[in-house]
Amino acid sequence: MNRKVIVIGLDGATFTVLQPWIDQGLLPTLKKMQEEGTSCILESVMPPITAPAWSSFMTGKNPGKHGIFYFFTQGKSSEKDVVVGATDRAGKTIWRLLSDNGRKVLVLNVPTTYPPEEVNGAMISCFLTPPGKRDFVYPPSLLKDIEDKFGEYPLDIKTIVFSPTLNPRCTDHFLKEINQTLEYKINVFHYLMEKYDSDFSILHIKGSDRLQHELWNFFDKESRFFDSKMSSRFQQKIIAYFQNFDNKLKELLEKYQESADIFIISDHGFGSVHTWIDLNAWLLQEGFVKLKDTPTTKVKRALWKAGLNNALFFEILLRTVFRYGWRILEKLNQVSNAGAVRVVGMKNILLSFDDIDWERTTAYSRSGPGAININLKGRETHGQVKPGKEFEEMKKKVIARLKDMRNPKTGEMINGKVFLPEDTYTGPFVNNSPDIMFYPLETGYLAGNFFGFTTPKIMVDNLILPGNHRMDGLFIAYGKDILPGKRLDRASIMDLAPTFLYLLGCPISEQMDGKILEEIISPEFLSHNAPQYFPEDLTGGKEVKDLSPEIDREVEARLKGLGYLS
Repeated sequence: MNRKVIVIGLDGATFTVLQPWIDQGLLPTLKKMQEEGTSCILESVMPPITAPAWSSFMTGKNPGKHGIFYFFTQGKSSEKDVVVGATDRAGKTIWRLLSDNGRKVLVLNVPTTYPPEEVNGAMISCFLTPPGKRDFVYPPSLLKDIEDKFGEYPLDIKTIVFSPTLNPRCTDHFLKEINQTLEYKINVFHYLMEKYDSDFSILHIKGSDRLQHELWNFFDKESRFFDSKMSSRFQQKIIAYFQNFDNKLKELLEKYQESADIFIISDHGFGSVHTWIDLNAWLLQEGFVKLKDTPTTKVKRALWKAGLNNALFFEILLRTVFRYGWRILEKLNQVSNAGAVRVVGMKNILLSFDDIDWERTTAYSRSGPGAININLKGRETHGQVKPGKEFEEMKKKVIARLKDMRNPKTGEMINGKVFLPEDTYTGPFVNNSPDIMFYPLETGYLAGNFFGFTTPKIMVDNLILPGNHRMDGLFIAYGKDILPGKRLDRASIMDLAPTFLYLLGCPISEQMDGKILEEIISPEFLSHNAPQYFPEDLTGGKEVKDLSPEIDREVEARLKGLGYLS
């Protein structure tokens, strides 16, 4: 079999943003692929977040089978959450299966691939690589080869922008960096595809995700934070980023369309977020979280109620340092992309997670948007709720209050969706999920644990990242084996691994939750190629490891800078 599969992971890409520009002819290569190939909405997993979504892509399995639910997992030797990596994921990845079957692979920058696997080909890890580490490339000698030809490898985008109060110079700097990073990585991709003559090649592009997170209110007129002045100044530059991608994609098609099936995919979609819901403040108000009865905590709570809280402090920073202190931001961004937010989180002064009285708390929100855990006896260090009936009753009580949640300003129902692990996942790691997941994202609310206890108001106007994730991602397929001009309703991100394995003539794991997308494949290919399957041990390869405190803090700070961690 001589056919190749080429995949571009355009992180966070959504038809909501791109389709109007495609229809206007501003993105002619995507238009060509859509008209001459197949396209549809690509449904993410719950939660629609980078780490679990890309893990489901690469394994074809739901998070209950691969064990990744967020950017963090529990370390073996402590209660501290540690950043997830490749060794925390159960099951075999598509590139492992392809390598084991003699196919050559090229995997660049796909999230949660650190440390890189010893594949039949080459792999470069992702933005979750600990700062300062140089072991993010396999084979190791390849890094010098790349950097000798192209310069220092940019694993991440350093510049941070907070668009609701943005300094235009910072925006220019950010757009320049994401364009430079795009060009660098696509140039490396071309070079390595020729060097390795890979059967399966994938490149992950992160700039599209960052751009939508941070500049959403510059191009979405429906956003509550739409800024007409900044929009008129930057919208064409935003479109130009995607046009730059489209031009690079054209080069790829011209070179490989006769020999490869080419796919554009995203791990989730995007939409506007206008309001934060502080789940710990809400749980405190509802009586599930209890605070310590110490003089220090009492003073901090009184100050919190009086207005000295994280919401006030962060707003002051946004309207001073982050708006006018370009030189300060420039220095911070040179250190790391999280530098600009490291000044936030004054837990020794403001009411914070450290003030919770765990002996009396029954439910709390930890890492991850929408995540609520019951303080379960036997599982939590200071668990109070007994397993069984008491645990189930406590979940029901929390869920009932969540479903009745209203915006205190408007009185409107939040109407957030509530997900339970047993209804959402299957597999041996279902119980590693949060006990309750609350997602009002589709109505423009983002619930979570932000900066300790943000404000006693429970809900505040979104202060940063006006764009956030949605379930509906993007899928476009183009090539000799793909049906032309076909529009599907939707597919699952878990369908991609079995589909790619099938196209490359490799066995598919019986444990994959996704299916072969036969409806996009030409009848001729289907008639000549029967799918093959094999049994797989679901727990094989999963190893939870602790990172050093220094590495952990650095990666943690980076995720805070991206808005993924409070």
